[in-house]
Amino acid sequence: MNTGILGFPVGLVSSVLDLREFDASGSYSIPPETRHITTVVVGGGGGGGGGGRRASGTNSFGGGGAAGGAIVLATFDVRELGLRVGSTLLITIGAGGTAGAGAVADTTSGSNGGAGANTTITVPGLSGTLVTATGGALGQGGSNTAGTAGAAGNRMIYGMTFSAGGGGAGGTNLGGTAVTLSNPYSNGGAGGGGVGTGGAGAAGAGGAINMPTVNTTTVTWPNVTRNTAVMSGGTANTATPPLSANAIAGSTFGGVFGPGFGGPGGGGGGSTSANNGGAGHRGGGGGGGGGALNGVNAGSGGKGGDGYVLILAY
Repeated sequence: MNTGILGFPVGLVSSVLDLREFDASGSYSIPPETRHITTVVVGGGGGGGGGGRRASGTNSFGGGGAAGGAIVLATFDVRELGLRVGSTLLITIGAGGTAGAGAVADTTSGSNGGAGANTTITVPGLSGTLVTATGGALGQGGSNTAGTAGAAGNRMIYGMTFSAGGGGAGGTNLGGTAVTLSNPYSNGGAGGGGVGTGGAGAAGAGGAINMPTVNTTTVTWPNVTRNTAVMSGGTANTATPPLSANAIAGSTFGGVFGPGFGGPGGGGGGSTSANNGGAGHRGGGGGGGGGALNGVNAGSGGKGGDGYVLILAY
């Protein structure tokens, strides 16, 4: 059992009664002797936008990367909630947003992705929800302007709110915008790269998901290794992303439990092909699809990762 899981109180190992992860909707029965429960609740990630398709000599941009779902980390005293051993918590996992389609007709824009759905924990007999984590914002399709990234949502960590998890904007041959992680709650997708101007169109690479590169960048997570690419963006003029799933399983990243990260964006199409944005995982936002020249299908965005819940009873 790890200690200090995503900010859980350290030193609880001897008193932990149960730890359960949910990647699908279900129910949780509070085990005997439980006095407190700590929950990590992650909304569904948004879907990335599809790449645009334009004539040679015209800017053709990639779609925007979507935002990761909101994250809420909170601890409850079961007695204060009126709960008891055997009480049931109902978990509803928010679906990740749909992927935005890349343009398949000349001189058209890519489609927007879909927003992620909320993840909730409710208690039968109690009004409202115990915890709600909202879904991530969608990435917009690329056109002759960059696909706009999904805006970052709020995280609620032990009553403190901060912003994290936004996507990256689409780009031209200069590449899609990268996303930099500084803590385990940053799980946005990166924007897709598009084709440039002039000639046959110079292809660009998709935005990557990176660790911070300079020591002056604020880092709030001890497991961060600087100057490291978590995932690279899709390469130019290729039909497939660099990894088959284009996502990282959060439960194995850095040896901690928790949400995953978004997929990187697709590379620009140039005159041959464009690749799709990567799919998010556990609330991660989908990457944006690569832009393309007329006559070449643009890349589609990546689907957002479905939400996630972790419950620790002690």
